[in-house]
Amino acid sequence: MSYIIEKDTMSKTKKQYKGNIKLKKSEFAIVCHCSNSKHPPLYYIQDGIIGDKIGDNIKYIDPLCPEDNWDNITNNSLMYIWGIFCPIYTSHYDAKIITKILDNSFEKLKLNGRVLFPVLDEYKNNEYFTINSFNGFIFSKLHINQLSFIIDKKIPKYTEYYVFTKKFVKKLPKDCLDGKVRNPATGRCILVKNAKVNK
Repeated sequence: MSYIIEKDTMSKTKKQYKGNIKLKKSEFAIVCHCSNSKHPPLYYIQDGIIGDKIGDNIKYIDPLCPEDNWDNITNNSLMYIWGIFCPIYTSHYDAKIITKILDNSFEKLKLNGRVLFPVLDEYKNNEYFTINSFNGFIFSKLHINQLSFIIDKKIPKYTEYYVFTKKFVKKLPKDCLDGKVRNPATGRCILVKNAKVNK
């Protein structure tokens, strides 16, 4: 069973850190952050209060740390991929970085799984994410108060998340040429010998 990250809006409990957040290793990963000391530790944060440190049962993905890579994650296994200040906001809004993250995420997420990126104030309400169609995902926004918890290294100043939800199988062009098959994550034709077999 997945941990529901959206807050119960009917709850009127006191503002306090509730603790005991348990996220299954097979359901949760953090991207753009290393598992070792190269990056600072992360914490669960509820209602503006820092709580428990993220456990080592969580998967990490970051090109700066070769041991933290997408190959360590089973396909169609995750419900949440949490971006920790991923470099997706560039001066020219280059789609290559976010497209690469979402392509890899699509392969690892279950249906209705989500990728969440915190939105820094200087990039808030940027139309780049709404006018671009990222194949296989539906784009939405969530205010920080709509989440039952967030993850960060400290109490954040941002108040919003960009959310990409895996909603459908990617639309594929016509058949590939002989000797090639379709990569379900990217939609591109690749050589049969390079195709991964999911077991």
